[in-house]
Amino acid sequence: MTERMSVLRRLAVITVSAAALSSAPARADFKPFDNYCTSGAFVVCGSVHLTTFQVGTQWKLQMDVWNLNGVLGIPYRMTALALYHMGIPEWNGTYSLASVMYGATPITTYWKVPNNGGGIQGASIELEVITQVKQGGNGIIGCVDPSDGGTHWSTCIPDGDPPVVFTFNTSEEFVLGNAQVRWHAQSLPDGNSLKCDTGLPNGNPESDGTFGSFPPCNVVPEPITMALLGTGLAGVGGVGLIRRRRKQNSDIENA
Repeated sequence: MTERMSVLRRLAVITVSAAALSSAPARADFKPFDNYCTSGAFVVCGSVHLTTFQVGTQWKLQMDVWNLNGVLGIPYRMTALALYHMGIPEWNGTYSLASVMYGATPITTYWKVPNNGGGIQGASIELEVITQVKQGGNGIIGCVDPSDGGTHWSTCIPDGDPPVVFTFNTSEEFVLGNAQVRWHAQSLPDGNSLKCDTGLPNGNPESDGTFGSFPPCNVVPEPITMALLGTGLAGVGGVGLIRRRRKQNSDIENA
């Protein structure tokens, strides 16, 4: 009887362990966009980490987002983020916003998926999320609050603030190989706004071939920030590898 009970206990442990493993998210791919900044009159900077993984049969896409004011650049609000692929193949899947977390605090109700994301030369916006109150309202900030109303989530790296983490359910894997990021900066001192695109060379051409009046958005190496993002503060799948990517873009849009 004792031997039989021991065997049953071992089988129970194996069963529980197998169930835990099957339900645990498996990291599929990871791509960092660290320390992207515009240059010129207004320098706004941000970092975005992308991770794709599966939970059971459900594909997930995770975006960890930092506004780098306080380490790099001037104060602003990050009010929208979008993903797209440069070149072929583009992504033709569907997505829904599963959750938005600020540390342990859910903030999903402050964000939404728009009906369409528009397009840019050479690519189409394939996935996008914006704040529910985009103009003069909510947004992701760095160490300094632009103080223009709304609800803000601080991602001040020197203070140890968490990133804002977006998780999407996708109909198929959002392959990260040639994926690029666009983010929207608002509350600039002159009342205008900027879009930073990581994948468009020679500035940010719109569909009519014209360019925004701001210089390109480039990677700005900053040792302290790189170290903090790569040593666990990033919190994306335990990944400490930071790859520096040099691409140029920028875009200006009136608020």
